[in-house]
Amino acid sequence: GMLINVSLFLDESVALVVPEQALVQAGDSSYLYRVDAESTAQRVSVEIERREPGAVVLRSGIDPGDRIVVNGQLRLRPGARVQEAAEDTGQNPPPAPTDG
Repeated sequence: GMLINVSLFLDESVALVVPEQALVQAGDSSYLYRVDAESTAQRVSVEIERREPGAVVLRSGIDPGDRIVVNGQLRLRPGARVQEAAEDTGQNPPPAPTDG
């Protein structure tokens, strides 16, 4: 039967979130590959703010709108040409199995 007053302060900052699989761990540091205007990969060190299920919130390293490599970065090197994969929207059903 007691009443209390509670004050809640929310942080209105914008978070930069990337898929967890885009991040590469190298000892104590983390990096990912950003794709520049010439479609070449650039290795970028990033600072992690926190981890979420399936995602990483970054404190610094890339800017909103940057294109990053999500798959195949372990075979990548800085300056390599990158070809963007077609986006899988899930609208096309998989091919039907064939008999025989």
